[in-house]
Amino acid sequence: MFKTTLSPKNRALLTNSMGLSKPNELPSSWAEFARLTEIRSGEGIVKFDPYPYQVQLVGSIESHKLTVVGKSRQLGITESVCNYFLYRACVDRSVLAVILSLGQRETIDLARRVRFAIESLALYGISTTTDTLTDIQINGGGRLLFRPSNENSTRGLPAVTHVLLDEAGFSDNIDRIYQAIIPTTSTVSNPHVVVVSTPN
Repeated sequence: MFKTTLSPKNRALLTNSMGLSKPNELPSSWAEFARLTEIRSGEGIVKFDPYPYQVQLVGSIESHKLTVVGKSRQLGITESVCNYFLYRACVDRSVLAVILSLGQRETIDLARRVRFAIESLALYGISTTTDTLTDIQINGGGRLLFRPSNENSTRGLPAVTHVLLDEAGFSDNIDRIYQAIIPTTSTVSNPHVVVVSTPN
């Protein structure tokens, strides 16, 4: 006899195929939602249990249209913001969140982290309708786009509700990139733009 560990996604598929349960309901706060998701850390794969400063950051994002974060490395700020954007996309079909990173490598890395978190939400009925790594459409929910930072990153996108400018201090022409974002959020009543960077 041997023991095997199923991934959350496969466990949900098996449970639902056997008719044992229906998807669980998502919590009403981001902090509770985050604790359902799995992330990779120095300890391996763990549940994302936010620190108080991460919960405070998300509270600030929810309360303001613009949040600027100057930070040191390895604080989990970008992870928190992406996880919060995922939460919003899971609970609101109108969400279109754009995550802008320094380059293609960083863009793919962040998209993979979010995809990994989504897999741990299978028991809650969360799945995607897109196979593209950097374009994540939540089934019955919102959409997350991951792109490198440049002036054309958000061009042509209508009604963007959430934007993350990651490592903004290292992006060329950050002022023009920011100016290009504004028209895409102008038709949204309460957009949220988050600018994050380590010192440059």
